[in-house]
Amino acid sequence: MKPTFKHIFWNLSKNEIDLLNVLINIVDRNDDFDNIDFDDIGFGYVLDTNMHELSSSLGYLQLEVDKIIQLLELLSKNIATVYYEKDNNKFMTKVTFIHQFNITSSNEDINKRMNMVLNIKIINIIREHRDLFELFYKIEKYNIKSKYSKIMYERYYKQLETSEDIEIETLIEIIDFGLEKSDLKWSRLNSNILKRVAKEINDKSNLNFNYSSVKTSIDDTNRKQTTHVRLTTILEPDIIESESAYSNEFLMSRKVSYYIERDIIKKFKQITKFKGKEIINDPEAYMLKLRREAHKNSDEYEAKVLLQEWLNNIKYSNNDHSGLVVLQDYDLQNKVVTVNNNYKLFDIIKKIEISSSARDTRLKINSFMKKGDYDIVEGDYIKECSISYTVG
Repeated sequence: MKPTFKHIFWNLSKNEIDLLNVLINIVDRNDDFDNIDFDDIGFGYVLDTNMHELSSSLGYLQLEVDKIIQLLELLSKNIATVYYEKDNNKFMTKVTFIHQFNITSSNEDINKRMNMVLNIKIINIIREHRDLFELFYKIEKYNIKSKYSKIMYERYYKQLETSEDIEIETLIEIIDFGLEKSDLKWSRLNSNILKRVAKEINDKSNLNFNYSSVKTSIDDTNRKQTTHVRLTTILEPDIIESESAYSNEFLMSRKVSYYIERDIIKKFKQITKFKGKEIINDPEAYMLKLRREAHKNSDEYEAKVLLQEWLNNIKYSNNDHSGLVVLQDYDLQNKVVTVNNNYKLFDIIKKIEISSSARDTRLKINSFMKKGDYDIVEGDYIKECSISYTVG
């Protein structure tokens, strides 16, 4: 029987939680994770991605290498304390989420490729308990510091109103794994823990937390002692930020905005380079106009995102090869086809585009892959087709 996860204590900033959320989303998208025998690889899972995907998924509108490196460093140092229970025994593990990360700087690969070794234990915990993200965001939002406060907030933050009597021994089990029952009498539980928990939760959060002692008679005497604690809570209305529930659809909207911004900045630079900046009276208004026009064609940009992710998945799965990702024997007229920097199908022999748009490219590739396959071949078209180039 495997250990049962109980609690995780992790003081993360909002930006760290955002990055953690994005990385778990990428893991979910990778089918290989669920097919790995982790007994053979220890505690590390190698995740391949790139700086553009992380920048776009985090909501940046341009490549932010330095910011992402800083966040990766924080997730590499910030220690999570994880509690487990198995066969009536209690376990505690202290781990970081990222063991190491590597960034590839290559003139042939425009995607700022990187890989990182992630902690499998935390990946599995979060994938099995996705509501932890909501808890992480709320604890960070309300700046709750005490681990006892975190435990009690976690227990009640989703319930509108509660009132329950809990035996002291049971409450001790709930509130902490490390406390010795024999040393924790009601007076210490009251003054050292519950008073502080109530103050922090009530002062900082949207949860009203109150408690009182419940006394019962001892045998047949008139003496009474506290045997239970009555906990009452009322949850005030609170709307969690939408970022706390990253979905593929939510991330795609961010990626589309990123790709659009990259395109319009390129277009703006080209216009001002050849015609001069003075040709545009109001650059900000002009850029806004370009954005509005581009968002009307968001389906095309979504196709670009999906094509790039498909190509990246192939490239990152073939670390021992360098060259272009190509579709061999595409059809009778075009034998060797790749995807160029315009996201069009490109015959590398005839040097012609054979699709009309990114959406058309994606449809043609999906149709071809039902009967054909890709390959990686050496080619001299890196400049025109760098999005399809892999560095071994």
